[in-house]
Amino acid sequence: GSTALALALLDARMAAAPVARVLDVGCGSGVLAIAARRLGAAAALACDLDPIAARETRENAQRNGVAVASFAGSLDALGARAGRFDLVVANLISSELRPILAALAARVAPGGALVVSGLLEAERADVGAALAALGLGVVAERCERDARGDAWLALTASR
Repeated sequence: GSTALALALLDARMAAAPVARVLDVGCGSGVLAIAARRLGAAAALACDLDPIAARETRENAQRNGVAVASFAGSLDALGARAGRFDLVVANLISSELRPILAALAARVAPGGALVVSGLLEAERADVGAALAALGLGVVAERCERDARGDAWLALTASR
């Protein structure tokens, strides 16, 4: 599914460039933040609107022998103090992802990247154009059809 697509792009990005700080937005159980730490990221911060997800992310990280800071709240709640990240990942359905695309892009450090997943292939051009308008160019993508024949898309865009 979309998590596997995001994981593949996260893995490829981390193999290609050093990544110190990772932000996982809409973290769910924390799979992407945990993977980033296990792949060598120095720090990972995860957020989700659901307090249970934020807690499960911390617990799952401990079970996996890594530290992931997580909080329940929106991207806006992060505040300016948190700064920018080498890699920002967001595996969210399009209706949740599109409204926060600019806020996600704003968290990407110079030379950093944004991985977005949970999109339909038909949205590729629109999302690519929106990312370009935010100063990010698509550098990698993965697409996969599900059992119903829907084509799901994940993109990596960099500054």
